[in-house]
Amino acid sequence: MNRMVIAGHSLEAATAAVAMASDSRFKAAVNIDGTLYGELLKPTCPRPFLLIESKKEGGERFRRYENGNQRLFKQFGGGYRYEIIEADHYSFTDAPFLLTPPTRFLAGAFLGFGHIPTKTHRATIDLLHAFFQGVLNDKSTDLDSVANRYQGIIRKLID
Repeated sequence: MNRMVIAGHSLEAATAAVAMASDSRFKAAVNIDGTLYGELLKPTCPRPFLLIESKKEGGERFRRYENGNQRLFKQFGGGYRYEIIEADHYSFTDAPFLLTPPTRFLAGAFLGFGHIPTKTHRATIDLLHAFFQGVLNDKSTDLDSVANRYQGIIRKLID
């Protein structure tokens, strides 16, 4: 019970952050393309936090997303942030596979929905593995070297 980590995608990513904020047994949390929509408890102590995200556009929705994630970084004392530029929100799920191939193609071509390159999956898995291995083994991890194995992954600054 003293080696727990948590990760989630979208709304589950916010849930992972809330779980880590409220339970000190969680050693680290990963947010995959999600954001916080409410408030967190007061911080208990800094802990490792990783955000893996798809490319975002401006606008009100982006501002809400950005503000929520900046609150998470402040809550946990910083962290890591990587953007996979060819990913969209559904690239981190298997939801597009629920569509038939012609429908999936049309949704991707006209709506920009569900582009799931193999690279996105591999990069996400490699980042998660390196991050959690470092946390669970009390070793520093050079996540930049993992991200640099892939084109189109940008480390973003945390305000």
